[in-house]
Amino acid sequence: DSKQTDTVSDTLTTATAEEVEAFTSPDLQWKELQGNVKQCVVTRYEAFLKDSICIISNHKAQLIDTLCFTKSGLIEHISMHTYGEGLYYAMQNTTLEYDADGVFQSGFDTLGNEMNYDVTLRRNEEGYVTELYRFIKDSEIPVYGDEMVWENGRVKECTFFEYDLSSTWKRRYDEDGRLIEEKSTFIDTDEGSEIVLKYNYVDTDSVGNWVERHLTNEIISINYDLKHGTETRTPQPPIYYVERREITYYDK
Repeated sequence: DSKQTDTVSDTLTTATAEEVEAFTSPDLQWKELQGNVKQCVVTRYEAFLKDSICIISNHKAQLIDTLCFTKSGLIEHISMHTYGEGLYYAMQNTTLEYDADGVFQSGFDTLGNEMNYDVTLRRNEEGYVTELYRFIKDSEIPVYGDEMVWENGRVKECTFFEYDLSSTWKRRYDEDGRLIEEKSTFIDTDEGSEIVLKYNYVDTDSVGNWVERHLTNEIISINYDLKHGTETRTPQPPIYYVERREITYYDK
């Protein structure tokens, strides 16, 4: 169903190190997770800044992103809903199927009752996801896609595209391997924009997975003077969000 209730739980699930076997897999690394994760629900709330602290301004989550994993750490379901006009709308509802050896067999993505896409998943030699494409049935051209470039077990660069529109994000990590910045630049004939997402981690569970972080969205508008070869960069007021993760784990 493309609509969900507007009830969002603020409960954060934790687990002790004794209860959860701390391991990782390429798919868990893709989603910045470790341990026997069964399900991870990410919620994003609009916020404002007060005394350098992000405070939630709207308790209707702007985005709900649900991830489900097999016991061996393979991602098997991705759903994303955004809030608008009093309802949550499905932006993605992807299911991936594997054989007994964990080899991808097939997948599908259904948005509502009308749009149904076939899914193609590709990995590199190390098992990391490099491409996740969604095709309209009987078509060879993907209409939605995710592409990842990996370096030292982390996503160095990711590209999202929808039809002929795409955005490529370059990622930066801190010394502990946590994602702290994503940057993307959009360029048109005489104008463009630069978007920088900055992350500040607030809380983690006992397994080491973050359960709350604050996000600053910085946008710079760019106007190009082609005649003189100059550009004018105009910073926009930053936008703030609070992101929370509710993580459940498989028992040993």
